[in-house]
Amino acid sequence: MAQRGPKPLALLDRFRRGLRAGAPSACWLWGRRTDGRGKGHVRIADDAGGRIYVHRLAYELAHGAIPAGLDVLHHCDVPRCCNPAHLFLGTQADNMADKVRKGRQARGEDGIGSSRLTLAQIREIHTLGKTLLQREIAARFGVRRPTISRILNGTRWPHVAAGGAPCP
Repeated sequence: MAQRGPKPLALLDRFRRGLRAGAPSACWLWGRRTDGRGKGHVRIADDAGGRIYVHRLAYELAHGAIPAGLDVLHHCDVPRCCNPAHLFLGTQADNMADKVRKGRQARGEDGIGSSRLTLAQIREIHTLGKTLLQREIAARFGVRRPTISRILNGTRWPHVAAGGAPCP
C-alpha cells in the first residue's frame, strides 16, 4: 500500500524546525509538543512509537552521548530550553540537590509539599465544619469546596482526627 501525504521528516529536521534559537546566552525554546511538565519532545521513528526529550537531543548533538544513569539538567530551569550552554549532566540526586539549592523544592507543613494549608488551619476547618457550610469555609481559606469536603471526611489530611488533634 502506498504511503499517503508527505514523507516524514528526519529526527534532526524535526528538531531544527521546532527550535527557536536566539543569542548564545539566551534560552533556545522548543516551540512544539511538550509533556505535562513543559519539556519538549519529538517522536522517534521506530516501531515502539517512542519519543526523546529535545533537551537531551540538544545535549547529545553538542556534546556526544549521555552516559547511562545520568540525566540532562538545566542551569536555567526552563523545561523547554534546548541551549546546550544551559545544559549539564547529573544524577537524579544532583537534580534534587539543584532543585533545593535554587528554592524550587515544594515546601509544606508535615512534609506535604503541595499543601497550602497548615495543621492549625486544618484543625480550625474541623471546628468550623460543625457550624458553617463547606463553601463558606472554602471561601475563608481560599481553597475549593471539594478540598474542604475531603478534609472533613478524612480523605485529605487523614492524620488529623475530626476533633482537630493529630492521630496517634
